[in-house]
Amino acid sequence: MRRGIETNTFKQSGLTLLFTVVNGLLGLVFYIYLARILGPSDFGLFSLSIVVLAVVADIGNMGINTGIVNFVSKYLDLDPKRSLQFLKLGLFSKLAISVVVILLGYLLSPFISSNLFSKPVLMLPLRLVFIGVGTTWLFSFTTSYYQAMQKFFSWGTIQVFTNLIRLSLIIFFGVSSELNLILALIIYIIAPLIGFIIGFINISIEFFRINTSPLVFGWKLSVLMSMIFVLIGIKIGFLHKSSHGVL
Repeated sequence: MRRGIETNTFKQSGLTLLFTVVNGLLGLVFYIYLARILGPSDFGLFSLSIVVLAVVADIGNMGINTGIVNFVSKYLDLDPKRSLQFLKLGLFSKLAISVVVILLGYLLSPFISSNLFSKPVLMLPLRLVFIGVGTTWLFSFTTSYYQAMQKFFSWGTIQVFTNLIRLSLIIFFGVSSELNLILALIIYIIAPLIGFIIGFINISIEFFRINTSPLVFGWKLSVLMSMIFVLIGIKIGFLHKSSHGVL
C-alpha cells in the first residue's frame, strides 16, 4: 500500500515537473519571438501591460484557487455534495469578481494610463488587460479543478495546449506581418479563454445544480474584499506616482 502511494506520488511529481519545463520553454520562445517582432517600444508596453494583468489577477483572486484545491479535494470523499458546493462557489466568485474588475478597469484605464503611468497610449492595452484578468481567472478555475481531483496529466496538458495556441497564433500573425501590440494582447488574453472552454468540457456540470446557500455569505465577502483590494492597489499606485514621479 505504502509503495503504491509512493509510486503514485513520484509519478505525479514527474508529470508536474515535465509540464512545468515544457510550459517554461514555450513561454520563453513566445517572449523572445514577440520581442523581435514588436520591437523595444511596443514590447515594453506589452510587458508593462502583462505585469498589470498579473498583479491585478493575483490580488483580486483572493485565494480562490487555493480554496478550490484545498476544500474540493478535502471533501471529495468525505462529503461529495459539500465538495461540489465549494467548486460552484469558486466558479461563481470568479465570474462575479471578473465582471466587477472588467467594468472598473474599463472606467479607470484612462485615469491609470494618464496619471499613474503618464502614458495615455496605454489606455486601450489596459482595457484589454482587465478583460485578460477575467479570462486568466476562468482558466485557473480549470487548472485548480484538475489539481483538486489529482488529474495532473489533464492539468499539465491543458496548460501546454493553451501556451501552444498562444505561440502558434503569435507566429502566424508575425509571419504574415500583421502582428502589433493590440493584436498580441488580444491573443494573450484569448488563449486562456480557449483553454478554459476546452478544459471545462471534461468537468461534470453536476455542481451547477448544487445549492450553495450555506456558503453565500463567504461568497459575497470574497467579492467585496476583491473590489476593495483592487481599488486600494490603484490608489496606492497613484499616491506612489505622485510622491516619486513618473514610474
